[in-house]
Amino acid sequence: MNDIIQSYAEEYNYQVVELMDSGIGQLTQSDGLHPNQNGQELIRDLMEEKLQSEEFAQIREQRELEKERQIEEQKKAEEKAQKAREKLAQLKQQRQEQERRKHEAISCTIVCVSVGLMVILRRKTENQGKGTE
Repeated sequence: MNDIIQSYAEEYNYQVVELMDSGIGQLTQSDGLHPNQNGQELIRDLMEEKLQSEEFAQIREQRELEKERQIEEQKKAEEKAQKAREKLAQLKQQRQEQERRKHEAISCTIVCVSVGLMVILRRKTENQGKGTE
């Protein structure tokens, strides 16, 4: 069984804590298989020792570097999203300004046409009034 566990550990880059030579066999429950409280504490101590080993220090360092890289990528993505939101807001504001100017131009045109028509009607009315006198 240990050979199978060891081969999987090598294949998948798992870390293994060797229990066979640890004296765990003397620290089992009445079923002779499962560790009692002292056996569980021994397993914990062996695991802590393994976790403090050099191979895990490298793993921790790699994970920290990966975490920092992910944080940096997240920051860049957030900055990019913020810039996109700002650009979208700017475009929206520009469109609103264009619409406002367009409405102003239409309003000015309507006023000019109306004034022009009133001038034409007034002249026509004045000319008709001169003709009846």
